[in-house]
Amino acid sequence: MKGFIALNVLLSVLILLSNAGCYKPVPVEEQIMERIEKTYSVNAGGNLTIVSDIGFIDVQTADRNQVEIVVTKVIKQRRFGQSAADALADFEVAFSPEDTDVHIEGRFKHARERWGKINNRLEIRYHVTVPKDYKVNVETSAGDIKLESVGRDVNAKTSAGDIQATMTAQPQNECSFRTSAGDITVTLIPDVTVDMDAETWAGDVSTDFTVARVSQRKFLKNGLKGSINGGGPLLKLRTSAGDIHLQKAAD
Repeated sequence: MKGFIALNVLLSVLILLSNAGCYKPVPVEEQIMERIEKTYSVNAGGNLTIVSDIGFIDVQTADRNQVEIVVTKVIKQRRFGQSAADALADFEVAFSPEDTDVHIEGRFKHARERWGKINNRLEIRYHVTVPKDYKVNVETSAGDIKLESVGRDVNAKTSAGDIQATMTAQPQNECSFRTSAGDITVTLIPDVTVDMDAETWAGDVSTDFTVARVSQRKFLKNGLKGSINGGGPLLKLRTSAGDIHLQKAAD
């Protein structure tokens, strides 16, 4: 019996040593990345327009008359092999500078649905810096939008994502923020003068400002319409499934 036990112990040790010799670490998921950089000299008072099938959009301002653009396209390759590289190449970004304006468009050459689950592993990011006195119009079908220290009129729309915007100057014309599935947070200067029109179907509306209320629409879970600091250009905020918050910037 003792010989039998000793033999079992010896076999167990040999198996462990054999397995240790055959051990292979789990490979880190490989990524394919493409980076695009563009810089355009512009005059103040121009317009930035971004339209994209998918992607996260981040826009900020600087004290220079340039539009600086960095677009990164990243996809995780594991399990999809060449198909991942093909999906990355299929998403094209075009740039159209004209006078003081810059237009950026990101599209799939083929239908987005063609790539199926690969879409979930594709990440598109736009990081753009514009002059302070610049209008911003951005729209994406799937992704968050972040606007930092924008100084003029803004229109932002996403079908699936959150919107965050900080406006550092008084709007001169109507500004609009829309998302179908996400929250909207807009920060405004304390003495801003706007007419607020906010609607959400499945969320709450809150504000740091005193609103001279015109109406609260009864068919919505929460909607608020009224003037801030005497009223001014229309500030329209719309979300189907999310909260809306209008906050006051620090003095």
